Amino acid sequence: MLSCRNCGAPYTGGIICEKCGTRYTEEELRSYDKTGYPEKELQDSSAKNNHSGSSGDNPAFIIAIIFAVVSGLVIIPVLIAIFVPAIIGYNAKKQAAEERQAAVVQEIEESFADEEKRGVDKVEYMKEHGVYSSGNYECGKDIPEGEYIVVSSGSDGYGDFYFGVYTQSDCSDDSELYGGWYQGNMYVSLKEGQFIHFSHSVLYDPELNNIELSGNQYGGMYKVGKDIEPGIYYIRSSDDQHGCEYTIYSSINSVIPIERENSYCELSDSDSVKVELSEGEYIKLKFGSLEKAE
Repeated sequence: MLSCRNCGAPYTGGIICEKCGTRYTEEELRSYDKTGYPEKELQDSSAKNNHSGSSGDNPAFIIAIIFAVVSGLVIIPVLIAIFVPAIIGYNAKKQAAEERQAAVVQEIEESFADEEKRGVDKVEYMKEHGVYSSGNYECGKDIPEGEYIVVSSGSDGYGDFYFGVYTQSDCSDDSELYGGWYQGNMYVSLKEGQFIHFSHSVLYDPELNNIELSGNQYGGMYKVGKDIEPGIYYIRSSDDQHGCEYTIYSSINSVIPIERENSYCELSDSDSVKVELSEGEYIKLKFGSLEKAE
């Protein structure tokens, strides 16, 4: 048993006596520990080596990596099985709707090309068929008075399109009665002497064209009693990156549509807003969808 040569205290580890501070010689330490190092320093060195070793030599780290890989192999196919069919289904419906709309416009344009050779005026031809491509029109001259549906012709993004109703032919901001960027579709009522400008969309006369509206994934406008039934509905957000905006119109058959209710809501997946819709009203949604209460 090694003891201090100065005070006789037994060796407790380290290179100096903890009682009197006398330093042990290398020969004394070697006689105590055949490895040539004090026991305590060996323990400290071993602990440091364990901590400083690479994570790849750590069994727990290796097990964690294996678990992550196995979990990924299980979870990824499940996510693919859930989301891919949903995305494909939505894209297929969207593409079909866009193709139907494009076919209608193409048919009108091709028919007009034939009629044009016989001297038929294009404006009169559009009035006859109730389909108007993007542009500027004067109500009472280029387009009859009445209620129309503007439908987005865009295939990208949120289905955004623009339309505005004006008092002057230059369609300036000063003469704008109402308008803006919308999603899916919008109803508009035109009066003689007004001007309408719209883009990225097609305007239909619903009396001459059977337009079945389902809005789009992100929004649209519905006429109660025509597109949807009267009753109580829940409005839910259709995009977690945006808040839901909705407007209820008691009438659009005026110089400016009459709003009954307008609100912007921050809705999570489980949240909703409850509204009651009556016959003849209209509801416009932006980043929102409707669910009828049972």
